[in-house]
Amino acid sequence: MRSFLLSKVAIPLHLGFVACYLACVRFGPDSLTAYLPLAWFAAGLIEVTLLFPTARKGEQVHDARRRVRASLLRDPILSVGIVGFLFLVLQTLNGPRTLFFNPLSGGWEFSPARIGGFPACITQGGSVQGLFWSLLVIPAMLVVGNGMGKKGRTLLLKFLVAVSALLALYGLVRGFSSKGGIGAEAFATLPDPITAGLYFFMHFCVASALYVQEIGAEIRDRFQGHALFIACVLNLAGALFSLSCLSIALSAAALVLLFIYGTVYLANRLPTADKMRMMAGGLILVGLIAFLHFVAYPRNPIHACTEKILSGQWETPEETAERGVRTSVAKRMFRANAVHGVGTWGYAEPSCFGKYMEDDEWEVLSNPNSTPSTCGNDSLQFLAEYGCVGFAVLALPYLIVFGTALGRLALEFRPRIRKSKDSESSSENESHPFTERLPPLAFALLLAIVVPFAISFRFSVFRYPLVLYTWTLFISILPTLIRKPTPA
Repeated sequence: MRSFLLSKVAIPLHLGFVACYLACVRFGPDSLTAYLPLAWFAAGLIEVTLLFPTARKGEQVHDARRRVRASLLRDPILSVGIVGFLFLVLQTLNGPRTLFFNPLSGGWEFSPARIGGFPACITQGGSVQGLFWSLLVIPAMLVVGNGMGKKGRTLLLKFLVAVSALLALYGLVRGFSSKGGIGAEAFATLPDPITAGLYFFMHFCVASALYVQEIGAEIRDRFQGHALFIACVLNLAGALFSLSCLSIALSAAALVLLFIYGTVYLANRLPTADKMRMMAGGLILVGLIAFLHFVAYPRNPIHACTEKILSGQWETPEETAERGVRTSVAKRMFRANAVHGVGTWGYAEPSCFGKYMEDDEWEVLSNPNSTPSTCGNDSLQFLAEYGCVGFAVLALPYLIVFGTALGRLALEFRPRIRKSKDSESSSENESHPFTERLPPLAFALLLAIVVPFAISFRFSVFRYPLVLYTWTLFISILPTLIRKPTPA
C-alpha cells in the first residue's frame, strides 16, 4: 500500500521540486554552474518513474513498472529526444570555433570545426547548457505522458501553481518594501517584465481552471478551494505588477474569458444559493479593485501602464529600432549557418554577434559595449543557433505532443450524426456541451500554451528555463485532458 501511495506523489513532487529550483536560481548565457544539478534531477526523475509509476486500478506494483518501461520504450519522443541529445553532444564536442582575421580573404572568419560537415559550436559553455535543457525537458515529457495518472497530473499542476504563487508573493513583498518599487526586478530570478508577466499569466490561467473545477466538483475541499483562490489572486497580481503592458492586457483578456467559461461551466453544477454568493463576492471584489485603482490610489504604476495600452504606444521608437537590429543579426547568422547553426548561446557570443553586425548598427543598441543575449524572436534565434537540422529535431517532440492534442480536439468537435431514439448507441452519439468536450483545465492549458508561443515571435520568452520547463509540462499534460472519442 505504501508503494501505491508513493506512486501518486513521488513523480509530481519531483517535477515540482525542479520547478522550485528553477524559480530560485538566476540563469543566463554566462551561467553554467547553475545548470549542473539539472542532469542529476533528470536522472532522479527517470529513476522515480521506473520505481514508483502510477498503478492503475487492480494493478500490482511490478505490473505497473513493466507497463511503464514498455510504454517508455515505445514512445517516439524517446527516440527523437535521444537523436536531439546526440546532436547537442556532437555540437559541444566539435568546438569551440574562434574568430580570426584571414589576410587572404581580407575578412573575419571562424576557425574550421574539428570534424567538418558536422554540428559545431562557437562557445562550449553555452552549448553545454543546451545539453542540460534537453536532459530536463525530454524526460519531463516522457514522464508526464507515460508515468503519471489523472490524479498525479492534477497534483502536479497544483504544485506548479503553488510555486508560482509563492514566487509572486515574494516579489510583491520585496517590491513594495523596497525603495525601488514594484516591477520585474522585484521577482528575483525573472529577467525582464515580459518574461515575469507571462510566467504568472500562464499559472493564473491554470490556477483559475483548478479553482473552477474544485468549485464544480461533487465533493469539495474547502481548504483546497481557498488555497486555489489565493493562488489565482497572487498570480494575477504578479502578472499585473510585473508592469508589462503586454502582460496586463493578456491578463485582463484571460480574466474575461475564464470568467465567461467558468460561468457557463458552473451554471448547471451549483445550486442557486451558491451562485448568488459567488456573484455577490465577485461584484464586491471587482468594486474593491476599481475603488483602489481609480479612487484610493489613482497614480499607481498599473494605471500608467493602462494608459499606455489605451494609447497604443507599447514601446518607444528606440526599442523598436533596436529590436530590428537584433532580428537582422539573427537572420544573417542563420543564412550563414543554415544547416547546423552556431551552437547554443552562440548569438550572445560577442565575437559571433559582432561578425554579423553592420558598423552603423552599433549606435542603435541601448548598450553598445555589450551584446544582447536574445534577438526578440525565439524561433529565429533557435534557427540561428541550431540550424534547420537541429531546430527540426528539437522541435519534433513538441509537435508530436501538440499534434496529438489537436487531433483529439478535431475528433471531439467533428459533426456528429444523430441517430434515432430507438438506437442503442444514441446516447453515445449525442452532442456534448462545449465545457464537457473541452474541460476547464484543457481550456486553460490551451491558453497557457498558445499565447506564450505566439508571443515568442516578438519576445524571447523561452530562453528562460523556468518558462520553457513549465510550458513543456503544460503541453505534455494537455492531450491527456482531452477525452478520447469513442467509436460509433
